[in-house]
Amino acid sequence: MLSDKVKLELCISSLLRGLGVRTLSDEGQVILYRCVKCGAIVKSTELKLGIRCPRCRYRVLMKEKPPIVRRIKAE
Repeated sequence: MLSDKVKLELCISSLLRGLGVRTLSDEGQVILYRCVKCGAIVKSTELKLGIRCPRCRYRVLMKEKPPIVRRIKAE
């Protein structure tokens, strides 16, 4: 049975992952972000102490979506 502390950590980790924030378990993945102000593409490995564009220092970054088209069959 999981303790309350472990449950809370798992909940926070999944919430942060949904917001695009890196966690320690995501260190192997590289996430691409695009700055809303200057349009620079920033890798998650380039982010040091928080989310801030290294080029213009703006604090709003959007997660880039992969260029994969998913086709869903309608029934």
